[in-house]
Amino acid sequence: MNYYYTRPDNAVAGPASLNEIRVFVANGALGPDPMIVPEGGTQWRPLSAITGAPPPPPVPAKPNAFTYALKDAVSAFQLLVTNPVGGLSPAFERLGAARAAGAGVVFGVVFAGCWLFAIYRFMGLASKDPNFIRALGVSLLPFGSLVVAIAVVRMIFRGRPGFTHDLFLAGAALLPFALASLAAALFLLNQPATTVAATEAFERNLFIFFSIATYLTVLMLYAGLTRVSRISDRAATIGVPCAVAAMLFLCYFVLDSMQKP
Repeated sequence: MNYYYTRPDNAVAGPASLNEIRVFVANGALGPDPMIVPEGGTQWRPLSAITGAPPPPPVPAKPNAFTYALKDAVSAFQLLVTNPVGGLSPAFERLGAARAAGAGVVFGVVFAGCWLFAIYRFMGLASKDPNFIRALGVSLLPFGSLVVAIAVVRMIFRGRPGFTHDLFLAGAALLPFALASLAAALFLLNQPATTVAATEAFERNLFIFFSIATYLTVLMLYAGLTRVSRISDRAATIGVPCAVAAMLFLCYFVLDSMQKP
């Protein structure tokens, strides 16, 4: 016996045998328990009422990679915000190498977004219109440069292999600068400094914000190189300033190249 059945858009299709309808359900072409009616019949009934089998449970939609990375980044940030230095290694080990890399990329994107916002706020006060592509490149450059610098330091001092470690460490270490640039854009760039005293206060507060960010970043880099990349304390003492210097050199080199015709 063949049956007519209802599709997900409530349109009637068929006829088809019960086995064919079961195949449609298994393939996801139909809902888990479509309404069916025999040829020539008038009483519509659920498929499960005729076959006697309960409808299969709906298959939950799998979150995409971005959703996973975002959730992992939030989880790691909750640990880092209260313990930025000591929580770095536990956050990495809790996520695992692959998931930590995704969280590190999210941190890098957050840094770039905060930096880009600060650039636009600053340029707006200066009555200038920044080039979006160049501003975006400037915002992404520190994260990419720091990833490369950390990877070089790790390989020179024979740390634990894995590019995923470098992504997580670079993204996490730039979080203090992301927060500092966001705070500066929101609280220090509300209005232009029109007096000498206001200019001095702006420069002083900006120096305080980024001095704190630099201090935390250096501590996080040291903790990351010793506890995540697993290089010695002596090597990390040399590696941290080398990584920072290499990052600054790469940023300067790329920015200088962008300015040349």
